[in-house]
Amino acid sequence: MDTPFQTPSDLAAPGQEELELLGRVDIFEALPDALQQALAMRLMPRQLRAGELLFREGSEGDALYIIKKG
Repeated sequence: MDTPFQTPSDLAAPGQEELELLGRVDIFEALPDALQQALAMRLMPRQLRAGELLFREGSEGDALYIIKKG
């Protein structure tokens, strides 16, 4: 099955943790496995310290954040 995402060979294969995370998000859970894998390869973990801002209300959006914990 072709997906609209091309998977560059320099990206690491997604781990089970990333795939499980996407599977727990309503908008991603119904996607075909191949598309979930392509998306999981593009996840970029970001860890914030307590009190650190991720974004401000009203700021222009340029990313989608999945809050794993906190």
